Order: sequence, then C-alpha cells, then structure tokens
Amino acid sequence: MKNQKNNKPLKDDWVIKLIESAKKSVDAYEKYLLDQIDYQELAKTMTELRDILPIGCKNDDDEENKKD
Repeated sequence: MKNQKNNKPLKDDWVIKLIESAKKSVDAYEKYLLDQIDYQELAKTMTELRDILPIGCKNDDDEENKKD
C-alpha cells in the first residue's frame, strides 16, 4: 500500500483569524450599506480586521497620512 499523505492543508491560527475577521467585516459593510448599522459599528469591525494585519500593512497608511 502506498504511503498516503494527509491532503488536508495545515491550519494556521493567524490565517483562520484573518479569514474570520475579513468575513465579519464584509458582513458589517453589507449591513452598513443596507442602513442596518451605523458608521461607528462598521469602523469598529474594520479596526478589528486591521489589528490582525502584520505591522507593515498598518504603517503604510499611517505614514502617508502624516506626510499630508
């Protein structure tokens, strides 16, 4: 019998959290567009997503805003 490899991809906790947060943000954005939540609730969800991103992704926008 051949040596069978487990074809199930490895689950990295960070990637799982990122996907969950991204889905939550998309859902919140849809609710915002339908006037089911306000901009503050949307901002809270987007901030949670941004906090999961690597530091380099977060600093790019901050540095651009400081230059203006």
